[in-house]
Amino acid sequence: MKNKTFFIAIMMALIPFLGISQVDFTLQGPSVVQQGTSFQVKFVLQSEGDYKNFTPPNFQGFMILSGPNTSQQTSIQMSGTKVIKSIVSTYSYTLRANDAGEFTIGAGSISVEGKVYKSNTLPIKVTTGASSQPHNLQQGGTQQNASHTINPDSKDIFVRAYPSKRDPYQGEQIIITYKLFTKVGVSSIRPRTGSTYPGFWMQDLMDPNQRLVQNEEVVSGVRYITADIKKVALFPVRAGEITIEPLILDLTAQYTKARQGRTGDPFLDQFFNGMFQSVDNVELTVQSESVKLNVKPYPTNNKPASFKGATGNYTFKPELSSTEAKTNEAITLKFTIAGNGNIELADLPEINFPVDFEVYDPKINQNVKKTASGVSGWKSFEYLIIPRAAGTFTIPAVPFSFFDPAKGTYVTLTSPAYTILVEKGDGTVHDISYTAIHQQDIKYIGNDIRHLKLPPYTFTLTGSVIYGSWQFWAIAILLIIMFFVAVIATAKTRKQRRNVALMRNKKATKVARNRLKRGYSYLKNNQSDQFFEENTNALWGYLSDKFTIPRSALSRETIYERLSEKGIGDDYIKEIVDIIDAGEFARYAPGDKQHDMEKIYRNSIDIISKIEQNLR
Repeated sequence: MKNKTFFIAIMMALIPFLGISQVDFTLQGPSVVQQGTSFQVKFVLQSEGDYKNFTPPNFQGFMILSGPNTSQQTSIQMSGTKVIKSIVSTYSYTLRANDAGEFTIGAGSISVEGKVYKSNTLPIKVTTGASSQPHNLQQGGTQQNASHTINPDSKDIFVRAYPSKRDPYQGEQIIITYKLFTKVGVSSIRPRTGSTYPGFWMQDLMDPNQRLVQNEEVVSGVRYITADIKKVALFPVRAGEITIEPLILDLTAQYTKARQGRTGDPFLDQFFNGMFQSVDNVELTVQSESVKLNVKPYPTNNKPASFKGATGNYTFKPELSSTEAKTNEAITLKFTIAGNGNIELADLPEINFPVDFEVYDPKINQNVKKTASGVSGWKSFEYLIIPRAAGTFTIPAVPFSFFDPAKGTYVTLTSPAYTILVEKGDGTVHDISYTAIHQQDIKYIGNDIRHLKLPPYTFTLTGSVIYGSWQFWAIAILLIIMFFVAVIATAKTRKQRRNVALMRNKKATKVARNRLKRGYSYLKNNQSDQFFEENTNALWGYLSDKFTIPRSALSRETIYERLSEKGIGDDYIKEIVDIIDAGEFARYAPGDKQHDMEKIYRNSIDIISKIEQNLR
């Protein structure tokens, strides 16, 4: 044992003087890949001399996703009594196979110490289905090639989906957590699929830029490193069996491999294998299983007329600023809904205000909290009310109904009926002040008060009299007509204001453009998350208000159905759905999002303009 230790010390001391230069230039990569997937090939140069002028092949039949990515490492190996020192330089490319068939990647070339070396060629078979052949990554020197076989279908790395419930009620909040399991290192994760969930209203519960929290978990006796890579809250908008498509990830797995010893001595082989290791970056595609949910419909028994789709557990708080007022003085009536569930879809039934009250559209505020446990928050509706006549008026009780999935029943919370006493408002009074006892000394504020003229009086005719003439009667009739027109217009305006759906329809375009304008300010400040959220809300809100589709019923199916009824062409319908999908995908896709935001912003304005022109 002492002799071996002494021998190792001597060899380590002589390494700088015993190095033997040797050149080996090889092309390494898989022999079978699946169509549409990405994979990696490497040109590996083992040499101690100076090298330059690397020339790759044209990669005909494949798309270059990245490369060349260069790296360099130094290794030392024993061969008998010789110590071989080599510098390993790697040129790696990430490729994608777009077409099925058999292809050959040509040889690359490089110049070492003035001499040109060519690599081998690499035949690759691209299959249309899942490949049954393993991915072979070859690494080696000139004397012995070592291989490492990697099977993308193995249990080294996989992803699973965990729904919080598989039989929810319609509108009930469920949480799906996507967890990654791995026994090897992972350098990057790239979701291939977007964040669209047909049949659901979706809220992301994780920041895509947050650091992943790693844990350990044992599965079937095997220890894995795990991390939650995606978590979403889903609210089903229709009943029945709904299948959630798998989450597909492209990722780079890192396999660590020790250099194979060539000394013939097991002790020395073990010693050098522990010192010199290499890392293979392997492009893999993994996907979760699809998730099937059996969504139960809302119960029809005892379903209240005031139910508008709110599902969860809520409180209801009404507030009136005053029960006494004067005509033309404003009072406010505010309702606040708070709790856990689809708070953004919560709405109030139509409120029957007294006819003599002028009521403006409610100001809606909301604060939605998205945490790992789900979606919660509050939403308020504030009405500005102006009494136009004196008297005693009653605002009837306002019910708010929601479905509690935990109890499987409807719950109705009701505000009290408010009695409001309205007094006639004070008119404007001109004040007169006296400073003397004579009429001639009266002072006035305005031009309508004069001192009285004392007799004798003298009257003279100063012009023609209009009373009784045709002009008089024409003006009188015109005033009567204008009076009735004003009465009819006022009644129509009040009726329209009570028709919430009609008012939303008229204001849909304006509200959407205001939201797009706010989204544009986020675009200029490169706030991508705020931009995509505001832009998506603008498009969904426009469709809801313009075509009278409740927020709780919004889905791609209802959009196609309702827009087709209005005579909107299929091309326009597909375009607006594509814009929504593109926005949701770009929000979580890697890379520069500035170009995506500008394109989506322009397309959103353009499609709203097209639909407005089509409706005329």
